[in-house]
Amino acid sequence: MPLNEHHAHNVLLIAGDEHRVLPDKHANLRFIGDLTESHGLEDDRTPLVVPHPRGLHTRRSLFRREVEDRHDSVVSKYAFNSAESCHMRLFLPLQMGYVLDTPHRVKCAYDAVVRLFDTHLHLQDPRFGTSAIRSEALRRARFANVEAALIPAVNPQEWDALNMHISECEEKDLGVQLYFGLGVHPFAVPRLDPSADERLFQDLERRLAGRSAAVRAVGECGLDYTLEVDRERQKAVLISQIQLAATFKLPLILHCVRAHDDLLDLLTRHGAPPSVVHGFSGSAETAARWVRAGHMIGFGGLVTHPRARRVLAAAREIPDTHLLIETDAPDQTPFARRPSLNEPAYLPDVVAGLATIRDCAVEDIASTSWHNAERIFGPVA
Repeated sequence: MPLNEHHAHNVLLIAGDEHRVLPDKHANLRFIGDLTESHGLEDDRTPLVVPHPRGLHTRRSLFRREVEDRHDSVVSKYAFNSAESCHMRLFLPLQMGYVLDTPHRVKCAYDAVVRLFDTHLHLQDPRFGTSAIRSEALRRARFANVEAALIPAVNPQEWDALNMHISECEEKDLGVQLYFGLGVHPFAVPRLDPSADERLFQDLERRLAGRSAAVRAVGECGLDYTLEVDRERQKAVLISQIQLAATFKLPLILHCVRAHDDLLDLLTRHGAPPSVVHGFSGSAETAARWVRAGHMIGFGGLVTHPRARRVLAAAREIPDTHLLIETDAPDQTPFARRPSLNEPAYLPDVVAGLATIRDCAVEDIASTSWHNAERIFGPVA
């Protein structure tokens, strides 16, 4: 069946002996891997699932084919060895490059002229499993051009655990620079003893005062008015963290659900530094208020969902200077990856979604978000 230009704008497409090349502004891939017999790929006629923001559109018989852009010398090679796994999963826009997990048997890697910073990743989440599984997730992320990630703690018990996780990953030299934030999420508030608040935040203050170079933020913290947690209690815990962020001139990583008015008010009244409202799900009007207040906006998997009209409108309108990208893994799985758990290797889905929404190149989104992340969190070592 004919492949239309909307497909061609979002993915590299190959059908039989034909190929379409992305417009020049999207064509900056450089092939760095090859397919060998040791990868266990068996057949020249395994079906390809072509990715697309709105779902499954095309399958083609393909194996070990090349696409070459005559202007930029782009060569892409890829394969799937299981018709079933292809049918069950949609894959990344190929201009970004990726390696998926072993069950899907995608054994190729690309090197695009981009660097990606995942500004919100919960690598410490138990759903990632063992240390070995976390390491594999980071290896896949690096092949997807993720070079840095920020991991926010959500409760006091994670403040020490994060150091351990990062040390483990650094020892394995996985190629992803890890940073983290220290804070208390609204979800954790019910487990706090109000009489111990002073001691708790003195502990956090000591940690921030003696922080390593890897600590780049306070959080995750914020307000969530969908929770059955007293709102004044949420505010009290948040205010303590805002004050610490102001003292140490660190950005806050903010969780905000149905609480934009109150959260913006508290940030202003307590002198918060420029911060990040992550996993944004509000309207373009609400996004504009955050921008006017000087804060960054992190967009995740919702920008890949064709029915998330409010978020898509917000992502289209905010200025480049306030745009960040994130996975919020293992949550907020991109539309084409559901029902799988999210992981940092899926960040290119977010980049491709934003590029489509904002009618620009994926390289533009990658570069802009990288520079914004360094501006808010500090330079990547």
